[in-house]
Amino acid sequence: MQLFSLFKEKIKLHSQKYHLIGKIDRLGMNRLYLKELKGLLKKEKEMNKNLKKEVEISSRFTNLSLVEEQLDHVNQTTNRQLEIMNRIRLRIFRQTNYKRFKEECRKEAEQSKFLSKILKETITAKIEVPEEELRKEKILLDQIQKKYKELIASIGDVKKVHQKAKELLLIHRKLKKTQLYGFVKYDVEFIIGKSMYVMKHPKESKLKFILATAYIIAPLTFEMTGVYLFFRYLNKYIKGIKPEDKN
Repeated sequence: MQLFSLFKEKIKLHSQKYHLIGKIDRLGMNRLYLKELKGLLKKEKEMNKNLKKEVEISSRFTNLSLVEEQLDHVNQTTNRQLEIMNRIRLRIFRQTNYKRFKEECRKEAEQSKFLSKILKETITAKIEVPEEELRKEKILLDQIQKKYKELIASIGDVKKVHQKAKELLLIHRKLKKTQLYGFVKYDVEFIIGKSMYVMKHPKESKLKFILATAYIIAPLTFEMTGVYLFFRYLNKYIKGIKPEDKN
């Protein structure tokens, strides 16, 4: 089944996309950034199409009509993002269209939350999902983001910088032992690398500006990772039944 590898790749694309959007927000609409963003959106569009096909295959075993419908909505939003990006690259009302693009990103966030919700309801109605395990992993993600903000605030204070950076590394070690880590690795290691740099250069005040608007976990990465894990549990369920067993 291709579903898992496809969704894992989608999460990676999602993280790359929002890190790039963060760069554009901070540094402006650089031509190379816009070109890279357009390329990521094209990959995401193809990924959504392939995911829909795989979900349709799984629908032979259990009712996933709501999931299919929501994936259609997500794909429509990605298509609109790509259309707007084409206009921006052609310099047509750049700022206005970029605001529209960001609005589509906010819409994508709501759609992804809903996708996670309906998939969770579909899966938990049939099999038991380890909610406590997911909750503990989410707490670690929240902690690492909180500590990173504290690290930014402490820049200039050598003692505090080292303390906060060490706390971040400790949480990082715990995260590496979780099921989630493979999905948030791109985001977390991006920040751990910056944290290590801060430890070596604790007095560089310019880092406040460089890091202040950065984020660790791209928007909705956790929700999308939850969707992946629900798909994994769904696969275990599907392997235990035949198409004709579907209710």
